[in-house]
Amino acid sequence: MKKFIKKIFEYSLYLFVFLLPLQTCFIIRNSIINGDKWQYGTICFYLTDVILIVLLLSGFYNLILKIKERQQIKIKKKWRITIITILGLFITYSFISISLAIDKELAYYSAIKLASAIALVFIILNTKINWKKVLIIFIISAVLQAGLGIWQFLNQETFSNHWLGISSYNPSDVGVSVVQTIQGRRWLRSYGGFQHPNIFSGYLSIALLLAIGLYLKIQKSTKNYPNLFQNYFILFNIIILFTGLLTSFSRASWIATGGAYISILFFKLIKKDKRDLLSLFKIFLIFILISGIFGFIFKEAFIARLSINNRLEVKSITERSEYFKQAKDLIKDNWLLGVGIGNYTLANYNKIGKKYPAWYFQPVHNTYLLIFAELGAIGATFFLSFFILLFYKSLKLLPKILKNNDFTIIFFSCLLSLFIMMFFDHWLWSLHFGILLFWLIFGIYLKFLVANDKKF
Repeated sequence: MKKFIKKIFEYSLYLFVFLLPLQTCFIIRNSIINGDKWQYGTICFYLTDVILIVLLLSGFYNLILKIKERQQIKIKKKWRITIITILGLFITYSFISISLAIDKELAYYSAIKLASAIALVFIILNTKINWKKVLIIFIISAVLQAGLGIWQFLNQETFSNHWLGISSYNPSDVGVSVVQTIQGRRWLRSYGGFQHPNIFSGYLSIALLLAIGLYLKIQKSTKNYPNLFQNYFILFNIIILFTGLLTSFSRASWIATGGAYISILFFKLIKKDKRDLLSLFKIFLIFILISGIFGFIFKEAFIARLSINNRLEVKSITERSEYFKQAKDLIKDNWLLGVGIGNYTLANYNKIGKKYPAWYFQPVHNTYLLIFAELGAIGATFFLSFFILLFYKSLKLLPKILKNNDFTIIFFSCLLSLFIMMFFDHWLWSLHFGILLFWLIFGIYLKFLVANDKKF
């Protein structure tokens, strides 16, 4: 029975990671504002939720067995106890904030999603997992999404599929994410299987960094020459992922990926790892080559996207500025306790007035401000404090991390990429996929960090 439950957990995790991008869901509640669908008030039960429930139940069962067998869960280090305590307080306050919410049903839904994702972190910390398999499955799933995104961009169309949770987007339709050239042509940005190109690109950014980590690992798999098949296979995946990232035209993800790549390079320079530095240089040349070819073929689209004087870019900047002003006003009135988890857009709707259509009410495009607005100074303090502690501990353990030569550096770069994206967008807090992705990466990084500070 014990081995059977462990197998259920293991394969549930693999399935969860592979199916994570799917938006397949059963809609429990649709919400309407001024006659239009209100996206951020919709309550859904996703296919990945089913797998997550199995994952958590089997994980907690294994944990109980471990306790019964008197295998202590060693949490002797103060910093580990502190992080777990702060996480617990963060979840607790999220549920307390429900009492402040206008839509309490939506707040309960949001709090349960957050609690489930953080519970996954705790399960990851206390379970032995084949991380190489997890990373390979994650990368393969992302490569499939990248391939779909490249196809969408080259064909300038998407298809809808109810079972896969994919919607159809036409570049001529208002509201679809496009790049508009000076000549007036509208280029469809790649969506993959997601709701927006920024989410698609954020996912590919993480997968690309993990693929780079695997590539560096393969280069050291043998003393002289790496396995050629593995070598070229992972390089092929890197090329597909990077190309997909380009077709998203997401500047935030480009910046985040660049910053994360530089962080990997920085750590390798500190370690003076010549072999890894050479491999990173090769990958950089591949990026330059692909960018050059893509930039030459689709020159007008790239120039338009990089220009701040373009009509759509001016509109985007104006809207983001307006969202920041709305968030500032909302925080000013609810700075200590917040408006309640998941209730930002509804609180904004009640504050601004009811003359605008549903699409106008968007979360502020900054995750930190969004958390501040929903959970107030109390919730925001909890959120920021355990990450400050985490990065402080990462710096203290840096000599061990560099010596152990594991994936800690790669997952640090993944977390850094997500933190950079949080300055430019909200989906890592407001949407189902973003919440699961963020806490999954955080949990794995924390596990690797703990491994560098003796066993957990």
